[in-house]
Amino acid sequence: MRRFESAECVRLRTQAGDAIVAWVARTARQRLLGLALLPGAGVANALLIPGCRSIHTLGMRFPLDVVFLGWPVAPDTEVLLVRAGVRPGRIVAAHGPAARWVAALEVPSPGLHDLGIRPGARLSVD
Repeated sequence: MRRFESAECVRLRTQAGDAIVAWVARTARQRLLGLALLPGAGVANALLIPGCRSIHTLGMRFPLDVVFLGWPVAPDTEVLLVRAGVRPGRIVAAHGPAARWVAALEVPSPGLHDLGIRPGARLSVD
């Protein structure tokens, strides 16, 4: 997709060994548009937004599974918050003292179903 042509990709692994490949949204345009207006295509369209405490689903054509991770995403990072099936037109935010240091992972729903990603779980970065 053109909006992510220059974006780096990371591979996140669950504790069970499942992989999620995500584009890293670093530019203002990539962060603002995110996955909006794209067709849903499962885990293949995951997006990692560094230093992000809240996301919106305005302009989305499908629901999202949203995971807030500890930031910076190191070789091993903790899942802080999971919101599954966030419908278009919503806002989701991480709250509390840890919210200063988070990244958001967006995956078209139900892309994270059955991957065992829950608060307190760990994801590793390949």
